[in-house]
Amino acid sequence: MVAITACFAKINEFLEEFEGTDKDSDFVIILNYIIHAYVRTDRIVIPEQDVDNLIKNFKFESHASALEFETVLFEKIKNYNTDIKSNNESTPTTVPQILPSNSVIHDEPKKSLPVFKWNLTYSGNRNASLFSFLNRVEEYRKSRNNTESELFVYAAKLFSGDALQQFLHFDYEDKVWKKIRSRTQVRNEPINIFVTKLEALFANLGRYVPEVTRLKYIRTNLLSHYVTSLVLAKSRVKTDIV
Repeated sequence: MVAITACFAKINEFLEEFEGTDKDSDFVIILNYIIHAYVRTDRIVIPEQDVDNLIKNFKFESHASALEFETVLFEKIKNYNTDIKSNNESTPTTVPQILPSNSVIHDEPKKSLPVFKWNLTYSGNRNASLFSFLNRVEEYRKSRNNTESELFVYAAKLFSGDALQQFLHFDYEDKVWKKIRSRTQVRNEPINIFVTKLEALFANLGRYVPEVTRLKYIRTNLLSHYVTSLVLAKSRVKTDIV
């Protein structure tokens, strides 16, 4: 744990001075430190004697710190690119736009309300009609501006009790696993966002998925340059941070 703390101190020191893009060598160094810290944290074994949850809490907080540092790193890149672009472009003259009297000003599209916040569930009660419930789901989806993809991801949140078990029984779990296997990290997507979305899919399975399994898919679905960095970090796990 001392080595992980020292690693975080080193990351913080580098981040305070870093200004550049993801092409800079300093970026690669910082990213390797972050991944190195994440891997070492992942290898922490929580003993049964950890009655005060000191080690468990340290592991959780270290994972969170690694993800936070990664977010800060990419924010610095984004801000740096924005500053460079602003300096290279002259400020355009704003020309007021005069709309014809018969022009229609369209309102901005409404934001969708997450499915898990609908406060709508079906438990399979005999007095409740599944057909009516599904009609309500479709009405909610349209009125709350949700896509069918969003509905699929959080569909398990709409069922409870026996209905949830029946829902999962109809090949739903296989479909979720296919989503998990195909959900790869997209370019410029921060690790913390990618991990959060993948964890949401695991949650939809309706059962606990071991941490080892979740980490396996997280690593497998990372972008290639992250995977390369992970391999380098793993090879240095037994080496103290210089």
